[in-house]
Amino acid sequence: MKKSNVRLISFSDGTTMGDYLYIVSTNAPKEELKELERISCELYRSGYDESNIPVWADELEGKGYVFSILDYHQHISQYGSSKEWKVEKYPEVNEHYQIENQIRK
Repeated sequence: MKKSNVRLISFSDGTTMGDYLYIVSTNAPKEELKELERISCELYRSGYDESNIPVWADELEGKGYVFSILDYHQHISQYGSSKEWKVEKYPEVNEHYQIENQIRK
C-alpha cells in the first residue's frame, strides 16, 4: 500500500439536506480524486441510480491508496451545518471534493 503524502481532505457525498461531509485521510493524488468526482457527478447527471456510483474507498484502495473516513457531519442538522462544523473542528482542511447528486431532467 502506498503510504506517502497522507493528508486530510473533505468529501461531500451529495448536495441535499440528508447528505454528509466527511473528513478523510488519503494519499491519493488530486488527479485521481478529481476523476472520481467527475465520474460520480456525470453518472448522477445522466440519471443513474446510486448503485452505479463508484465507491471511492473501494476504487482508491484497489489502486493501493489510503482512503479512511475519520469523521463526518450531516450537512444540516439540529446542531448546525457541516460548513460550521468543519471550520470549527478541521480548519486546516482546504482540499474538498463534492458529488453533485441532483439528477437533471
